[in-house]
Amino acid sequence: MLIDEIENGIHYSSQQDFWEVIFGLAEEFNVQLFATTHSLEMIKAFQAVTKKRSAGDFASYHGFFRHSKINEVSSNYHDVDTLSFELDNNMGIRG
Repeated sequence: MLIDEIENGIHYSSQQDFWEVIFGLAEEFNVQLFATTHSLEMIKAFQAVTKKRSAGDFASYHGFFRHSKINEVSSNYHDVDTLSFELDNNMGIRG
């Protein structure tokens, strides 16, 4: 399932609860979820829920960027531990 701009219509104070529901439904129905966002708050909520649920085995964050040398879109993979470290240390996670 793909949800584009997953934060739309979700108040920042409810984003962690929203991720809890999304993770629960994905597990219950055995669905793989891809979500896009530009919201740093939604990324932080995702990180908090994955950490709380010990979801490192089935959750990850991918940041997309245009490669300056070859002018193609590339992706950076971040496992949950790396994402947590980068968010805790303000290391270039774009929302």
